[in-house]
Amino acid sequence: MSVLVELKRRLGQVWRRHLALKELCQLDPVARAATARDIGISVARLERLAASGRQDTQPITRLLNTLGIDRTQLEREEPQVARDLEIGCAECGSTRRCERDLDAGRSPREFHKYCANVIEIAALLKARGIETIPAQRPKERRRPF
Repeated sequence: MSVLVELKRRLGQVWRRHLALKELCQLDPVARAATARDIGISVARLERLAASGRQDTQPITRLLNTLGIDRTQLEREEPQVARDLEIGCAECGSTRRCERDLDAGRSPREFHKYCANVIEIAALLKARGIETIPAQRPKERRRPF
C-alpha cells in the first residue's frame, strides 16, 4: 500500500471519529444516557465506541461465517449476543490481525489467540455442536483512542 493511500485512510478514520464524537457530544446528557440505555451499554462505553470510530462490523461477521455461525440467524435468535459481539469487535485492538487471518484462511486456527470475543464464540460453537476452540480470553488489547 502506498504511503499516500495509507495516509488518506488514516485521515479518513480520524475524521470519522471526530464526527461521531461531535454528534454524540451534541446530545444533552439525558439523550446520551437514553441512547446508551437503548443499546444496553454505559454512557462511558458509548463514548469510547464513538471515539474508536469503528462502524464496520465486517470482521466479526466474516469470522462467524467462517466458523459456521449464521450472523443473520444469530441476530434473530440472540440479538443481545450479536450486539455484544459487535461491541467486542469494535473495541478490539487486533482488527488488522483478524482481517489478515480471515483473508489467509487462518482464522479457525488462530482467532482464539487474540479475539476479544473468544469465550462468547466458543459458547456459540458449543451450543451448535460445532467443534470448539480453547475458550481462554487473550490478553486485552483495546484499540487506542
